[in-house]
Amino acid sequence: MRKIAWLSAVAPLALAATLIAASGQEKTVPTGKAVTLTSDLAGMGMDPILDNTGSVKVFTDEIHLNGIMQDGEGNLIPGAATKWEVSEDLLSWVWTVREGVKFHDGSPLTAEDFAWSWKRSVMSDESENPYHAGYAPLIEDIYAEGNTVIVKTKKPQPMMPLWWPTYDNQVGYVLSKAQFEREGVEGLRTKPIGAGSFKLAALSTEDRYVDLEAFEDHYCCVPKTKNVRIMEVPELSTRIALLRTGEADLIEATPTAKKDIEAAGLRTIAGNAGAVSTIWYLYQNFKKNPFNDQRV
Repeated sequence: MRKIAWLSAVAPLALAATLIAASGQEKTVPTGKAVTLTSDLAGMGMDPILDNTGSVKVFTDEIHLNGIMQDGEGNLIPGAATKWEVSEDLLSWVWTVREGVKFHDGSPLTAEDFAWSWKRSVMSDESENPYHAGYAPLIEDIYAEGNTVIVKTKKPQPMMPLWWPTYDNQVGYVLSKAQFEREGVEGLRTKPIGAGSFKLAALSTEDRYVDLEAFEDHYCCVPKTKNVRIMEVPELSTRIALLRTGEADLIEATPTAKKDIEAAGLRTIAGNAGAVSTIWYLYQNFKKNPFNDQRV
């Protein structure tokens, strides 16, 4: 594999951009291994009800399958759900579950798994993620009906498809309900059985790395690379040095480092990323403060 620096000011590296075979191709047989470096693996929590940062998605997006996903341009595309449509009364969104999807243990992904996962993520009283506070008050219920999942809301929610995709949260992951019933929260958080393109092989919170192994029975996107290690290396200069010496194959870097990286004969890839801009207005009663004017 040619050494690559993934340039992004706000988003972690995405394995799928470089290591996954496109659907529709002949059966892929994963080979080889890759070492990737990111600046932050955060708390390394893999349970969507936790208040995780986006950094965790560096590896959880590879382990878990979303009900609804996004392509490279940000368009919504099918994942565990093949389609989604609003009911005639506009109070429910109906998600058709993809048939033939398997979890890493070989068990089928069902509408029950789908509905249970979403309901637990946003409606459970134990949920710590910010989407619980935002979405739970708007939802009446989430339940499976045949091969569909119904998200029933208290009022019409035309923007609901944007609640669940991969762009900035984990609440859209479909987890194994059977694993939870067998192993409880501990199983989901330490050795999750997902339906993504990679299986979790090992994780070390002390040494700050995650090992992934290709899931060769994935319904569409079997990885080209058999084994991947994702390591946390906070310093950009160290990540670049490890890339140059061949100790890493793919790193996260900032756009400002592009010139130096390419001057060293290394390849860079730039990807779309999103950020939230926030302005805090301080409403103290200072004289001549423009914020004292209600028109402002």
